[in-house]
Order: sequence, then structure tokens, then C-alpha cells
Amino acid sequence: MRDKTISQAGKFLRKIKFKSVFRKKCKWFDDQLFLKTTFVQIAEQTSTQNVYFSIVTIDTSSCNNLTIGNITIRDTLIWNGTHQEFMLLKVSPSQRYAYAFADSFVLKFDITQNRIVELKASQSFYPISGRYPHAMDLTEDWALIAAYAAVPGNANLAAPIVFLCSLNPFQYLGFASLVDGLLQVISLAKTYNLANHMSISVNEERQMAIAGYPLINLVSSFTVNATSTNISTWTVKRVRTDFGPPTSGFGQSVAWIDNETVAIDVLSINAHSWSKSEVWTFAVDSPFTIPQYVFPNNQQTLTAYATPRFYQILSWSMNLFILTDLTGIIFVPSQPPGYLSVWADTGDIFLYIFRSSPCSPGKYKKESGFGLCQACPPQTKNPAYQPCTQCLPCSSSANEQL
Repeated sequence: MRDKTISQAGKFLRKIKFKSVFRKKCKWFDDQLFLKTTFVQIAEQTSTQNVYFSIVTIDTSSCNNLTIGNITIRDTLIWNGTHQEFMLLKVSPSQRYAYAFADSFVLKFDITQNRIVELKASQSFYPISGRYPHAMDLTEDWALIAAYAAVPGNANLAAPIVFLCSLNPFQYLGFASLVDGLLQVISLAKTYNLANHMSISVNEERQMAIAGYPLINLVSSFTVNATSTNISTWTVKRVRTDFGPPTSGFGQSVAWIDNETVAIDVLSINAHSWSKSEVWTFAVDSPFTIPQYVFPNNQQTLTAYATPRFYQILSWSMNLFILTDLTGIIFVPSQPPGYLSVWADTGDIFLYIFRSSPCSPGKYKKESGFGLCQACPPQTKNPAYQPCTQCLPCSSSANEQL
């Protein structure tokens, strides 16, 4: 375990091939008037195949004109000399612990103390060998992992599952099938490729999760029973399966907007010229058939330099964050009632941040969120002189304009 300054870190990072590494919640804090941001990463060094867990801190007090401030990297050797096709990394909501699930190991790391809490070989963590994690999400107490599981008695096949783990203590508890009657060749299940991509997002308050399997345009809903003090009784159960349009990549990425609404990334859909993908939102307690809202749309267009495909979506505080195949980022902020987020051309070809705009005449928006404004009901109007949260009855005067 050692610290690296930027001069050392630059050499180190250039030698590393990052595998399934996602920047998680950044922790901003004030340290004697010096602003810093911290994030964690897990990476494999290509020359040795050693795996390192790193805590990266950037001094942003000197950031200006796109110049990054001093960087400190504290890296810890996790695993020696074995290639990891998959490495999944998540930070707990409290930002104290980081959890990693890889081909060969599982890890619990204390970020505040910069130390390994638990590190286990996969074959000792799972009761049955042959678990291949593809996606994960967690709460402070439990995690759900979308994975392939080797079929007992047939070493050549694997089934898509979602398995439940408690995080304190850190242990495997059980699983539920992601979809019935579908098996994959195990050589493909173990290989990092777009065809076998999975996604998952959990909601602690609802004790629910949704998991996407875009290979067959599927999103399954799960309930989690994790309220008992007896952890051995915790379970995960699939309650519904929904299918999207054929060959659309429905379920490429999934996210919770709030306790009642979820967003689903539809990877390949050619409905318009703005993008090759769309984000659809649904009420989680109803079948995912007709979306409540689709992004982009006529009010929220995209005019990026190229037509993007949406690879990953995230949502927090009702904002929408999209990572595209062109390494571009689209951020659609939540807006208060009466306003929506619209395209703003800043000249940046990698970062697109939508701006706030009041609903246009004839439309209104009564709730906060990143969504669009709705058309006023018949015989009502947008008053046009203020943000419209509720349409008013039309005047009987023939001279009054709507």
C-alpha cells in the first residue's frame, strides 16, 4: 500500500488497462480552504495482470483553464497475476465502503481507513462455483448482482440470474432467475461483450430492483425481502418480466427516477435523426408497455455533432445522466414545475448540459423532473406571462388569444 504523486501516477496509469471501472459518487470536502474531490477505481495492470484498488484525490483549488490540479493516488494491490474479464465496482451510499465483484475475487474496502476489510476468492465466497458477475447495484446493507451461473451437470451452459448478498456481514445469500428457459454458452457468458451485457438498479425504500437483459430486449422486476434482523431469511424474488421492441436492446441500462418511476435505455431504435437510442420512463408498478415519456423528443431535441447511441444512464434527484458511445456525456437537469430542460449549444463536442426554459404557449408542467411539458387540456390555456404549472380556462371573449 503506497501513495503516489502525479509524477509517479502518470507512469502507473499509462500502463493500466481499465476494466469495467465506473466513477462513483465523488466526495467534495473543504480541507483548510483547499477544495478536493475523491473517487475510487479498480484496474488491472496489463503487463502483470495484477489488480489494484485506488483512491484518487484531486486538488481542485488550482484548477483553471481546463488544467487539473495536483493528483494523489493511493493504490492497494488486490489480486496477483490473473486476468479479470469482469470487475464491477460500487460505493456504498454512506461513501465509506467500496465493493468489487470480479471473476476471481470479491472485495470489501474501507475508503476512510484505506484498508481491505474482506478479500475472498470467488470459489470460497459462492456456495457453488461458476458465478460470472456482469452488473451490480447496492444499498448500505445489501447488493444485487446480475450474473451468469454455470448450469449444474453441464459445464458448457450458463443461466442468467440475479443474486443477493448481505454487506455486513459480507456473504452470498441466494438468487432468482432473470428469465426462465434461456441458457447461454458458457464461453460467451464469461467473455466481456455487448451481446451479453446486463444492467441492474435497486431501490432501497421500495425493496425492489429492475434488471435489464438487452440480448432479448427484456427487463425483469424483483422484490427483496431484507428487513429481518435474521440475515439468513433475506430473499430476492422475480415478480414480473417485460419485453421491449424486437432487436432494440431494451434494457441496455436501467435507473430509478423516484419511488414510482423507472427509466430504461433502448439502445437501438431509429425513431428520429437525433440519436440512435432513447430513454423510456414507466410507472414501475404497471407493465412496461407504453412509456410515460421518451427522451429525446420534439421539445428536448439533440443536435450533437454526431448521432449518439446511449450506453449507460444514471439518475439522482430526478436528474438524467447519459453516457454515449462517442465518449460524450448528456446531462438533463431536473427542473421545477413550469420549466423543462432544453438543448443548449455550447460548442462542446463531448459534454452537453441542457438549460432551463419555461413551458411554451399551450403547454404546462405541474411536477419537478427532467421530463417535458404537457399540452393544455381542451378549453384551457397557458397564461404565457409566467411559468405554467396549471392551465387556466379559456375566456369566452373571442378576442382573447390562447
